[in-house]
Amino acid sequence: MRKLAYFLRRNAPHGLLGWRYLFPENDRLVALHRQILLQGRERYPKGLWLAFELWLALRWRVFHAIPSAWKAVRHFGAAVRQNTGIPIWRQAWIVLGLAYAWGIQPAQAYKFGLYREPERALDYVYDSEVPVYQHWRNRARGKHADSLQVIQDKQALAEKLAQHGLPVVASLQIIVRSDAPPALASLISPGVAVFCKTRTGNRGIGAFSVRGDAGELRGQTFQGKMLENASAVEAAWRKLCKLDDALIQPCLENHPAVSGLAYNTEVITVRYISRWQGEQITCLGATLEVPVGKSEKSGRTSYGILPIESESGLLQPFPLQAHWSEKMRTDAELLWEKAKLLGKLPDWEQLVLASQRAHALFADIDAIAWDWVLTPQGPILLEGNTGWGTATPQVLDGGLLVRY
Repeated sequence: MRKLAYFLRRNAPHGLLGWRYLFPENDRLVALHRQILLQGRERYPKGLWLAFELWLALRWRVFHAIPSAWKAVRHFGAAVRQNTGIPIWRQAWIVLGLAYAWGIQPAQAYKFGLYREPERALDYVYDSEVPVYQHWRNRARGKHADSLQVIQDKQALAEKLAQHGLPVVASLQIIVRSDAPPALASLISPGVAVFCKTRTGNRGIGAFSVRGDAGELRGQTFQGKMLENASAVEAAWRKLCKLDDALIQPCLENHPAVSGLAYNTEVITVRYISRWQGEQITCLGATLEVPVGKSEKSGRTSYGILPIESESGLLQPFPLQAHWSEKMRTDAELLWEKAKLLGKLPDWEQLVLASQRAHALFADIDAIAWDWVLTPQGPILLEGNTGWGTATPQVLDGGLLVRY
């Protein structure tokens, strides 16, 4: 019943679904998207899976394609017209055409610049395809269930990597999932800044930092919301412990060379995505993710992204996107003005070597995103992620499906 409810709530297929799949003489990219879609049927009876996907495809085209295109064009259209001269009616025609032809979400069509080059639509892996795409890439390397389990368990991964001499953030306390955990104030030393997060999961769900003495605790959620007093901190702690086992780790300090890029003392992270190419480990993409302020609407932390030249460790400007608002373009330019004088990131070769050594322990995982903090003591690994987002690497370097 739960799976049925999931399908009934969903508004689009689990991948691209278009009429060109019916013809066996399809080109390579059509065949790849078809293969990704078909990989998702393994958990269901073939007939039932096909019926559900056709229902979702029909539902998308009848009820959701036009409203989604309307919303995307309203949000991005004026900026694109101003920066490229492409009329809004033409943008709408293109993104709606892609929505009907393949089920491509209009917001993603804007993200990948398809309003300008719709012929590149099949170069990309879309959000609806990401889980199956990554499973498909891992499957080509053989057995991977055990490796996935280790990487998804932050504590297990840290212990495994530490055994091989790799620098990982240590857990001060591990608290078993509970509806009534011990008070956080009783678990941390006075005045020590710590970061609390779930043992599994990603996107920082439930995570927060905290500092102060028992009665004066203050904190901030991973998304940037302030925890103004000890009661708010303890409420966040209880909520975290209901989600999963909780890890209490020391807050890390940014390296002086990069600390000036952030608007406060929140950590700046390096995301280094390593991948296997044959029997060699190479870099799929590397970025510096910098907290640059808070959103006026949501109060959440806003991040600026700077690409990193993987061989040299030199920062690069993020290419300005035509669909960005004027504020986003200004923020990106201001961040680059501060970053361009930095040059090469500190300890870059050490970070690259450690990422490669870590990935070498998982020969059956195609690509892993490693999240690092550059500290005064050197790079410290926060976690690895096999379910990494594909959008930023594709915006920077083109679609994933044309790179293999």
